[in-house]
Amino acid sequence: TLVCSPSVLKVKRKDVVERWTPDTDLRSLVLPSESPWSKLNVIGQVANMIRENQMTSNPNCSTLISHITIPASYSSGITLVISQENPGFCELAVTPELPIS
Repeated sequence: TLVCSPSVLKVKRKDVVERWTPDTDLRSLVLPSESPWSKLNVIGQVANMIRENQMTSNPNCSTLISHITIPASYSSGITLVISQENPGFCELAVTPELPIS
């Protein structure tokens, strides 16, 4: 049984802002609406972070967005191996906190 968690990465503000220039082309982030990049609104996250960076004079301000979330190219999780005869099997199979695939 594979217990999954969301496959996303957190990218630090510093990494986004350091790579941004006025010539940066964000069109590659405009993808079909069903893509993971669109579902996470990555282009909107980047635009908000850049806008914040241009509007604030204090980059250490605690109200600034600290990270953006982007899709990862892997499925994270753990593998549990348990016999179906084990008394704990049924409990694990129906636990809503453990999305099983």
